[in-house]
Amino acid sequence: MKRLTWLVLGISISLIWTGCESDSSRTYTGTLLQLDYSGPGDISGGSWIEIDGIRFEHIDQHEALLNTPDALPATIVYQNVGSGGENGPAERGLPESFTRLDIAIQLGNFLRRQSGDDFQYINPSPTMTMLQGRLRIRRSDEQPITVRLSDGYPITVTVLE
Repeated sequence: MKRLTWLVLGISISLIWTGCESDSSRTYTGTLLQLDYSGPGDISGGSWIEIDGIRFEHIDQHEALLNTPDALPATIVYQNVGSGGENGPAERGLPESFTRLDIAIQLGNFLRRQSGDDFQYINPSPTMTMLQGRLRIRRSDEQPITVRLSDGYPITVTVLE
């Protein structure tokens, strides 16, 4: 009976501890990761993917997207029309759509630019990225890569190695 009490207490503490975590992101670590953007669902503004501490945020406003380096588009980006100000808020124009395939290719290009003197991010399957929206990444120094996703980020990450 005493063991049962300790077991219940231990499980309760574990559940409370897990429920108190403030970071609702998903984290993956490996030397070869596949980021699969081919699935369904929109990627909204404010969502993000972080690779080795470099955060790539999705933006759904055209002007902000143009003025933010290494920002990824959301699947729907709005362009404001009109000045706003005294005349009231700026009006939204027609939305511009980006496919998840476009986003995977752009993320691969950003990673290539993030490569430094010590290592490079390598996409061993660029054709798969262009045709299927599956971006594989590896570091040239074979060190592990850590990927974090914001809550609800609609891609599948697979640790291949």
